[in-house]
Amino acid sequence: MKYDLKMYDELERGLSIDRDDLDTELIRQANQFFHASEGAAYAESIKDKEKFFVEKVYAELDNDIRDTMTSDGERVTEDKVKQQINREQDYQAAFQSLLKAGLDHKRWEALKNAYRMRGEMLKGLVSLHNSNYFGEVTGAGERRDSRERLRSRL
Repeated sequence: MKYDLKMYDELERGLSIDRDDLDTELIRQANQFFHASEGAAYAESIKDKEKFFVEKVYAELDNDIRDTMTSDGERVTEDKVKQQINREQDYQAAFQSLLKAGLDHKRWEALKNAYRMRGEMLKGLVSLHNSNYFGEVTGAGERRDSRERLRSRL
């Protein structure tokens, strides 16, 4: 499975619940929650790779800058080295990639949590349905027919 923006958008659209089709919604819930969870795990692994890359770039730049300062006879201080590293384009690009990966991970985590909440909502809706809260007197076939007529109008 490819956990990209297209998959994220598809899962996000799947968050809505059709209360007139609870059987289908309950069947789909576990599969959708699984994919949202797996997408979050995948996004976390990308974030971890980016973090490692930032640390690697930082270490390489730190070493290069210290060598240059030492060979130029310049006094090496932690602040000077850190400031120089922060100005380096390689470090800035790597850090921007880390920020993006962190945001993607948080979005996938939010989606996973939304599916967890969706499962709780489905339980509540089934309970309301069982207590005849919605006052439905038509059968499942009639509900599906009316739902299809409504969808065709939209």
